[in-house]
Amino acid sequence: MLPARPTAAGAAAGIAVVGAESLRPSLTPRSTLHQGLVTALMASTGAAVGAAAGAAVGRLFRPVAPDSVVAAGTLVGASLVAVALGRRHVVAQGASHAEWAPRGGRPAVGAGAGIVAAAGLAVTGSAAGRQVRRGSVGASQRFGGHPALWAVGGVALIATAAVAGARSGFRSALGSLAADSRAADEALAEPIDDPHVSGGPGSAVDYETLSREGRRYVHWRVSAADMREAGITDPREPVRVFVGLDSAESISGRVDLAMAELERLGAFDRAHIVAACPAGSGYANSVPTEALELYSHGDCASVVVQYGLLPSMLSIPEIPAAAEGFRLLIDRISGRIASASPQDRPKLHLYGESLGAAVAQTALTAEPSLVDRKTARIAGIDTVLFVGTPGGTGLRDELRQHPGVVHVDRWQDLPEEPPADCQFWLLDHDADPVTRFEIPLVARRPGWLGGETRGRNIPDQMRWIPLTTWQQVMLDVAYATQAQSGVFRSLGHDYRADLAPMVAAAWEPRSQGEIQQVQTLLADREVTRDRMLDLAEAGK
Repeated sequence: MLPARPTAAGAAAGIAVVGAESLRPSLTPRSTLHQGLVTALMASTGAAVGAAAGAAVGRLFRPVAPDSVVAAGTLVGASLVAVALGRRHVVAQGASHAEWAPRGGRPAVGAGAGIVAAAGLAVTGSAAGRQVRRGSVGASQRFGGHPALWAVGGVALIATAAVAGARSGFRSALGSLAADSRAADEALAEPIDDPHVSGGPGSAVDYETLSREGRRYVHWRVSAADMREAGITDPREPVRVFVGLDSAESISGRVDLAMAELERLGAFDRAHIVAACPAGSGYANSVPTEALELYSHGDCASVVVQYGLLPSMLSIPEIPAAAEGFRLLIDRISGRIASASPQDRPKLHLYGESLGAAVAQTALTAEPSLVDRKTARIAGIDTVLFVGTPGGTGLRDELRQHPGVVHVDRWQDLPEEPPADCQFWLLDHDADPVTRFEIPLVARRPGWLGGETRGRNIPDQMRWIPLTTWQQVMLDVAYATQAQSGVFRSLGHDYRADLAPMVAAAWEPRSQGEIQQVQTLLADREVTRDRMLDLAEAGK
């Protein structure tokens, strides 16, 4: 039965038109589920806007046409527009994102499910509103008082109950996520028998406190035996230090442990030390560390201090405390290096990816700032490599156009002659939703969606529309890393294809001729360990 009121017809029209518009390509390809989520979110917005527009149109045409005629005209017009938009955008989606792995998504099915969900939410909200109005009138008649006051009280009561339920569910979900982050992979449950890493024999860091990501990080070390097998003669044993969130009770305690491990393992006798700032869950991408271990023939050490157990999107409130801990770590390391004789000083490099990049940049600029923004120089650090920095204003955005900084979309864009003594190396894919998502996108068209020249992999059909583009990109963030084991693509938030060349350029320029060999080794190693994890999990 078609709605006879312009308000209801407007809501239905908004769901149809905005639901069809949700099929417009954005920064990532969409699976059926991804499309359904995008459509449900955008169409719900369309319902609210459409209802308001329908009410206004109804008032405008009421003197000349019945509400039923206005409602029917609204629905017919919206249906025609929605069909035209939907067909055009489905075709555009099929022509976009050719470089990504095939997803097999069915956008029309996802959009249909999203429209049904949005319509159900709108109907439920409307029914709840009617019940509140009826209840407020009944309460007013029985107990006195204006119905509007009873309505406000009823809405407040419902909202309070909903918020309380949501908080309880959210806390439970966070607890489950933290427990998953602490749990070990089946293949890595037993203590590691490697004397060159934290958690190994003689380590003050208990292997049980390393969390899932910490155990992976120390296990993925490229050993001297691995290097000899790859044809590298006379390699050293690289050092890896990981201190878990549960390894000590405080930030300073974890940093103390990290420094003790670096000393114990001989890190300060190496040519390179990398201080890597992890993502929210403690994830520290092993690929850049493995690349340096291979390029330097093992003459390096790396250190990671964990600050959280939750995914990065849920760890944003932890940035200040995480930055405090990372700043303490790099101050301690740089101070230790400065105390050595000049000929014995290792180079200190910082690495940050995704939320880790944001934390590291916050740490560098904490007072007293280590960064001179005019010269793009950093005190006490040799180089920094920041990858996939989340959108928003920050150090990356202040320095990306500086002539002394290298900022590229992919490794092939690296300059043949980088700036002399370059310290800042920035890598951000043009079409990475993580780097593009920010609050101003709600109401302001970004520069990357304006003009004739677009960045790599940003669809030509993508347009900025207030609020809805922000919604699209927000959900794209959840699907920004669509990685396949051993298949390195320079796409979205997957930077594996770029990391070995970037590490060579920033940290080991003498190794440019080894990039292809190292890329192949890294891909093979990833396939081997992913297979090991899968087999162990299947054999539980």
